[in-house]
Amino acid sequence: MAPSRLAFLALPAATPLRHARVRPVAAPGRRRRPRCHGLAVVALAAGHSAASPLSSSSSSSSPAPPPPPAATPASPPVPTDRERVLQRQASIAGSHWARALRSGDTVIDATCGRGRDTLRLAQLLALAYSQGGASAAGDGDAPPAGGRVVAMDIQPDAVADTRALVEAALPDLVAQPVLPALEYVCRSHVEFGGLGLAPASVGLVAYNLGYLPGDNVDRTVTTTADTTVASLSAAAELVRIGGLITVVCYCGHEGGAEEETAVTTWAAELPKHEWSALAMQWLNRENSPSLLLLERTR
Repeated sequence: MAPSRLAFLALPAATPLRHARVRPVAAPGRRRRPRCHGLAVVALAAGHSAASPLSSSSSSSSPAPPPPPAATPASPPVPTDRERVLQRQASIAGSHWARALRSGDTVIDATCGRGRDTLRLAQLLALAYSQGGASAAGDGDAPPAGGRVVAMDIQPDAVADTRALVEAALPDLVAQPVLPALEYVCRSHVEFGGLGLAPASVGLVAYNLGYLPGDNVDRTVTTTADTTVASLSAAAELVRIGGLITVVCYCGHEGGAEEETAVTTWAAELPKHEWSALAMQWLNRENSPSLLLLERTR
C-alpha cells in the first residue's frame, strides 16, 4: 500500500470528513437560473466597502453620480523663440542696471517705447533708495532723494503708454514710501538739451533701437544710424564714472543692420582708458537683437 494512502487512513476518528457536493444536472431543455451578483455590484458602486452592511434599499437605489472633475487652470501661453531671446536680453541688461545704479541717480530711457524699461528703471531706483538711503538732499539743483527717471520718445503714443504703465504698476511693484521722480518727454533721443542735466551726472542711459513694438504700428518710424550715434555721443558726456549706457540693436527691419554696424563702430572707438565696451550677440538666431554694454570707468 502506498504511503499517502496509509496517511489518509491514519487520520484521528474525530476528524470530520467533508462529503463531495453533488451538483444536480439540469434536465434537457430546461435552463438553469444564474446566480445573482447584482447586489454586490450596487454596493460597491454606491461607495460601500466589502465589509460594510447593506441596507434593504441598497439594491433598489441608483448609484450616486461621480463628482465633477476639478477645473484645470489655463496654461500660460508659451513664448515664441524670439520672445524668449528678448526676455533673456532684458534680463541680462537688467542685471547690469541693478549693479550700476545708486540711490538718488538720474536715469534716462532714451527710447521708452511701451514703457517696460522705464518701469524697471523706476523700480530699481526705488529699491536702491530703500537699501541705501538717500544720497542727495533733494534741495536746489540736486536730484530728488529717490532719484529721477526721464522717459523720452519721439512718438506721443509711446510716451502716453509709458506713463499709463508706470503710474499703474509701480506702486504695486515697490512698497516704498519714496519713489523716483518721473518725467515724460515727447522728443527725439538725440535732444537731451533742456533736461537740466549736468555732465557726469547721469547713472544710466538705456536705448531700444528700431520701431515701436506692437501690432498696427507705423514701422516706417524708426531710429536711424546718424541720430542714434549723435545721441550716444551726447549720452557719453552725461554719464558719471561707474555709470552705464546700454543699447539693444534690432537688425530685422530696413536700416537696422546699418544702424547696428554704426553703433558698434562708434563704441569700438571709445577711449579704452575711460570706457569698457562689450557687445553681446546671439550667434544661432537670425536677426536677433544684440546688446551693447558701455561702462564709464574713469
